[in-house]
Amino acid sequence: MNMRSLRLLLVLALVPRLLLGQDTAHVVVVATTDVRGHVEAWDYPPDRPAPWGLVRAATVVDSLRAAYPGAVVLVDAGGFLEGTAFATYFARVRPRLGNPIVDAMNAMGYDAVTPGNDDFDFGLATLDRMVAQAAFPVVSANIFRVQADTFAFAPSVVFSRGGIRVGVTGFTTPGAMVWHGAELRGRLRVRRLGT
Repeated sequence: MNMRSLRLLLVLALVPRLLLGQDTAHVVVVATTDVRGHVEAWDYPPDRPAPWGLVRAATVVDSLRAAYPGAVVLVDAGGFLEGTAFATYFARVRPRLGNPIVDAMNAMGYDAVTPGNDDFDFGLATLDRMVAQAAFPVVSANIFRVQADTFAFAPSVVFSRGGIRVGVTGFTTPGAMVWHGAELRGRLRVRRLGT
């Protein structure tokens, strides 16, 4: 059998599957951003309940997962490690205890997160500890290790949802090189798109 016949046979074998197969899929993308260290629905300075926090987001995500089983993609676009006294305490005072923000994101079953510029606020050691603790992939297609000129994080991740393959990538604002240049210079570079 020659290659042309083999290709034709393969196409003919796939046609019935394509005709019988599903041509649409339902995928629900849920994204958080600028969590700012808010795990609990509590505003610490005035000591009162607040309308934010990962615990509130978890309720919504759980409801969506119940309504659309196997079809929910949960991602974060950055800005989760800093922003509250709670976040500062676990980053600066008790960094070895593990990060409860990451614990909450692990419990929620995030599929991927991208670091934002604010996630460099406590330094690269804190970000590295977060990545090591995360049960989810950390992706960024524009953060590079300077010495090796390689990606600092996976540039993307692919997984299945709703019967299809879903690819997720992320980009971190190049402004991080201005705001966190002293920490990043010589170690990491956040590239502008197209450079």
